[in-house]
Order: sequence, then structure tokens, then C-alpha cells
Amino acid sequence: MLFFLFIFFTQRSRELIIPV
Repeated sequence: MLFFLFIFFTQRSRELIIPV
């Protein structure tokens, strides 16, 4: 479950972190 959350958060963060 932790792994799943980590990937989900990373995918969503990727767009927020790299809004270029």
C-alpha cells in the first residue's frame, strides 16, 4: 500500500513539481 501511494503521489507531484 505504501508503495502504491508513493507512486501515485509521485505521478501527481511530477506535474506540480515540473509545471514547465
